[in-house]
Amino acid sequence: MSLPATQDSPKKKILFVDDDRPLLDGLRDAFRSYRREWTMSFVESSEGAIAVIEAEPQDAIVCDLRMPGTDGAVLLSIIKERWPETIRMVLSGHADMTLVARAATVAHRIIAKPCDARELGRFIAQACSIQELLGRVEATRRALGASDLPSVPYVYAELTRVLASGSAGAPDAARVIERDIALSAKVLQLANSAYFGRRTPVGSLSGAVAYLGVDVLRAMVLQAEAFRAFEVSPPITGFDVEDLHRHSLQVARLTALLIGERPGRDEAFTAGLLHDVGLLVLASQSRDDLDAVLTEVRESGRHVFDVEIERFGATHAEFGAHLLSLWGLPATVTEPVARHHTGALHNSPWPSVDALYLANGLIEEIEAVGRPGAPPPLDLDLEYLATGGYADRLDHWREEAIRVTQE
Repeated sequence: MSLPATQDSPKKKILFVDDDRPLLDGLRDAFRSYRREWTMSFVESSEGAIAVIEAEPQDAIVCDLRMPGTDGAVLLSIIKERWPETIRMVLSGHADMTLVARAATVAHRIIAKPCDARELGRFIAQACSIQELLGRVEATRRALGASDLPSVPYVYAELTRVLASGSAGAPDAARVIERDIALSAKVLQLANSAYFGRRTPVGSLSGAVAYLGVDVLRAMVLQAEAFRAFEVSPPITGFDVEDLHRHSLQVARLTALLIGERPGRDEAFTAGLLHDVGLLVLASQSRDDLDAVLTEVRESGRHVFDVEIERFGATHAEFGAHLLSLWGLPATVTEPVARHHTGALHNSPWPSVDALYLANGLIEEIEAVGRPGAPPPLDLDLEYLATGGYADRLDHWREEAIRVTQE
């Protein structure tokens, strides 16, 4: 995506956990061709899995949910806390929605049995590749292993009320969910999960809500709090979750306006809504790092992009995009997210990359003038915008940006 690849990578350590021994034997046989790339372990219990990881940390774990003793959701929760960099995947075929909801807070991927071995192998290989890219930057392990994000409490409460009413439809739920980055990201993660049987990726939030359906959302929200209200505490100076959500929704709306009637408008809106999801990752998983970045931004007057590059070797744009990729979101969303500070460094097949770059820059300009203490805005590259056909209408789009922020 945006970080260079390496050569001669060490073999990945993959742990499979299931109390069904014939299934484990079948996986062992199916993945023989991966033995040059993976070192694999196969165990029949959560306790056995913890013993393996204590002896040698694993790159990825693939586990069932229903197992005697400690179930898979509890196991993944333990791993998330003790070994947060481990990729956590569920492979299960007979779990009720409450258990799936619990797993959704700690798993990166949820996959239904039976799953074709080639498809499962592709999921694991892709996740390990993403992990390797991010593992080479100067960021904490906990941030790289995020599986849940902070939601705005009042939006979470409103969604709970709407779903509990019994009369709400998918459009009602979508209108609430789009006001919250974390809820939107989690819905898209679940809709793109193989557990729910979808074979083609979905990048539209409204499409994701419609696909899952109100009954699934109600189970996830009301029964197990897979989506949870979470406040950043103690507060981080210069960071406000509600301000971030307001900014993201404004950027999303302007990005969609810039796309106009061209294909991909819904995915462009989604990319705009999620473009700063990496800041939520840092706020919830690595608050000291985010606090240090924002302190440097205030003291130096530099853009957050430059400070992050200096401190981490990557930015929240890349953190967010790689997390969304790990969750299974399509490139129509993750590429614009990754490049919302730089634009396309090559010819991109998606106009949403340019549109999000411009929309974010224009909204930042307005915030820098109208909100005391706001970080300095991005300096837009006018030459680059000219190649996308935006430069000659920049005054018009500035007016549209002002209108969006006043709605």
